[in-house]
Amino acid sequence: MASSARTSRLIARPSGPAGDPVEDRPEWAEPTSVVEKVEKLGGRGHVVFGGRLPAEPRGPIEKAMVQNTPTEYRDRRDWDEIRAWAVSIAVELKTAAAAA
Repeated sequence: MASSARTSRLIARPSGPAGDPVEDRPEWAEPTSVVEKVEKLGGRGHVVFGGRLPAEPRGPIEKAMVQNTPTEYRDRRDWDEIRAWAVSIAVELKTAAAAA
């Protein structure tokens, strides 16, 4: 990314996938239009973590998603991965602040 990305505080972190990982499609995690917009805005980056389906779904779409997803795939959040990412952002911001 351009040098403006290093000074930007914009980070795109959309909702991630739920369901069987075998059915994941790369374009869901890295949609071209989102990546292009983040880059155009000078964002630091784009990251997608696993998502979660609601425990108490509302409406027919959420209910269908939950009913059609095996229990073990309804929450794909990886908290260790999320914490490691958050720490890396904090370190990067602290380093940038110290250099300013």
